[in-house]
Amino acid sequence: MKKLLFSAFLLSLLAQGSMGADEGRCLEILTQNHHEDSRSFSLSTDNIIERRDFRNDHLAQSILTIRMVLEEAGCHKKDINFSKGPWGRSTSICKVLIPGKAYSEVCYVESSLGYFLVTNDFQNKTHIIFNRWD
Repeated sequence: MKKLLFSAFLLSLLAQGSMGADEGRCLEILTQNHHEDSRSFSLSTDNIIERRDFRNDHLAQSILTIRMVLEEAGCHKKDINFSKGPWGRSTSICKVLIPGKAYSEVCYVESSLGYFLVTNDFQNKTHIIFNRWD
């Protein structure tokens, strides 16, 4: 019985280590092998709406956009956690910065790898800025 418990313990440690390795690989991709602390990306909003239309749920749309950019860069869905930040549960929010001007909306999205700022322009582009945690 002790051997079985010890084996289960070792397997769980190995599984945790491999999950961290995937997260580390994705962080390497986002920071260009740790040479950059932040990085920007752009994506056509047409691609986002084709995948799923969130209507007015801008935070969910921002997370999908980030996932699409990460997927294109070579990261996998399991490589990032949007509910976990560096100090526990993540805090994410979308705000219109200038009242009455919907185009001034910015979404701040925390993740296990860093935080993202997501904005849209007047054309059909969504802009994402990634900043790693210190």
